[in-house]
Amino acid sequence: GVYGPAFELGEHRPVRPGSEEYLHSEKYEVREWDLDQPGSLARLLGRLNRIRRNEPALRRLDTLRFHGVDNPWLVAYSKTDPAGRGDPVLVVANVDHHEAHGAMVDIDWAALGLPTGARYRVVDQLGGATYEWSGRDRNYVHLSPWSVSAHVFTVSLAEPDPGSESHG
Repeated sequence: GVYGPAFELGEHRPVRPGSEEYLHSEKYEVREWDLDQPGSLARLLGRLNRIRRNEPALRRLDTLRFHGVDNPWLVAYSKTDPAGRGDPVLVVANVDHHEAHGAMVDIDWAALGLPTGARYRVVDQLGGATYEWSGRDRNYVHLSPWSVSAHVFTVSLAEPDPGSESHG
C-alpha cells in the first residue's frame, strides 16, 4: 500500500549502495513534503480517485471485460454501468515499470454496449487527450512508465462531422 510521502514522491536513493535504507529517510528527519509537485504519485492517486468517483462504471465489479492486446506487457479492460449512468470506461495500462510499450488493442465494442463499425471518441480522463477511434479497426496505444503509463478512457459515439451527409 501507499505508506507515506517518500513513496508517493518516488524517493528511492539509498543511504549507501546496496542498502534498503533511504537517504533522508523520514524516520530520522522532520521534513516538509510538496505532494503537489508534477509527477507526484499523490497527484496521480488524487486524479484516479476523482475519476473513480465520477464514473459509475468503475464502481461495478460484474461488468469487467478484458480486451485483446498484441503485447503481453499491456493489459486492456473495460467496465460499464448497466443502468446507463455515464459512459463505458476502457483502461489500457503498461505493467512493465522499466520499458515503454506499444500495442494494437482489439476492442470488443459489444462488451461496451456499443455498435461495431461506428466512430468513437475516447477521452483519457487521466491525461486529458481525446482520440477518435474506429469501431471496426484495431487501435494503437503507446505507454511508458516515465510519462503516461495508463489510459483511463471514457468512450462515446463520435459526433458526425458538420456538413457531412449521412447516407442510409
